[in-house]
Amino acid sequence: MRYELLKVCPDDERINDMMKTHSESGFIVITAYGGGDTDPLVLHGQKLNNRKLKANIKAAKYFFIPVWGIFFEVDEYGTQFELEQAFIVFNHQRSNKQEAPEYIKLLGQKWCAGCGQASFIYREAGADGKAQLISDSGSTIQSYDSLFPIAAANTYFKALNEGAVSRLQDKALSYSGSRMYVAQSPNSVYEAMMRAGEHYFGFFKRC
Repeated sequence: MRYELLKVCPDDERINDMMKTHSESGFIVITAYGGGDTDPLVLHGQKLNNRKLKANIKAAKYFFIPVWGIFFEVDEYGTQFELEQAFIVFNHQRSNKQEAPEYIKLLGQKWCAGCGQASFIYREAGADGKAQLISDSGSTIQSYDSLFPIAAANTYFKALNEGAVSRLQDKALSYSGSRMYVAQSPNSVYEAMMRAGEHYFGFFKRC
C-alpha cells in the first residue's frame, strides 16, 4: 500500500519519549534492502523480499513501525535517490503477549535467512538495554550503547550502507542520516484495517 510519509530526525526527543515504553521491552530493526544498491534487478528482488518480510512480521503478530531511509547520488545528470523501508519490530504481540527478548532476536535471525539479509539490529530489554548489530548466524558484528528505535534504524541504515559501499564501491548510493521518514497515522478506518499490526503515534499526524 501507499503511505503518506513524514520526515523525522533520528534524535527527535518527542519520538524518543513516545517510544520509551516500547523500547524498554526490546526490539529489532530489520529490512531486506541492501543499503544503497543501484541495480534495478537487485532492487526489484529486494522489494519483493521486503514484502515477504513484512508479511512474516504480521503473521507473527508483533507490533511494528515501518521506517524509511533515503539513499542518494548527485552527478552531472542530477540527483538519483531511493527510499528503503525497514521495520522496527517491538517485543509486543497483538494478543498482549510478550515473549522473552531473546526470542525476537532468534526471529530476526530467521527472517534474515528468509529474505537474504546479512544483519539486523537487536536492542536488549530494559531501560539501559544495549543494542547490537547481529549477523544472520547470530554473532555480534558491532555493539552500541542503548538506542531508541528511530536512532537504531538510523544506525542500521548506516551499517548497511557501509557494507554496500564496500561491496559496490562507486556503484552504491550514499546514505543521508540527517533525515528519515515514518508513516503518518491512518486517514480512514479502511486504511487502519489495512495497516493492522502497526503502532501509530499521534504527533506523526499533521493537522
